[in-house]
Amino acid sequence: MKVVTKLVLISIALLVLLPAACALDANIKKINSEDLKKLIAEAPGLLIIDNRSEFEFSYSRIPKAVNIPQEKFPFLATLLPQDKDTPMVFYCRGHN
Repeated sequence: MKVVTKLVLISIALLVLLPAACALDANIKKINSEDLKKLIAEAPGLLIIDNRSEFEFSYSRIPKAVNIPQEKFPFLATLLPQDKDTPMVFYCRGHN
């Protein structure tokens, strides 16, 4: 395949996928510990997902959190509830 054809295909893919990724980000909200406390109290059925390693999860965790380490993320769709309205919070160790 010629270089020009590859560049055109990559450009088209970016034009299609980039807006979709931006729309997804609009549904993601960063929260702090106080926000999480409110969600736990007010959102029945809240699913809290800890994506740290199994070792870190076994050492300490938010009560009722479920551990789904990052290496299992390719299977995430099969591990999460099928109900799209289920409120979810993901948390990790963080990097600054």
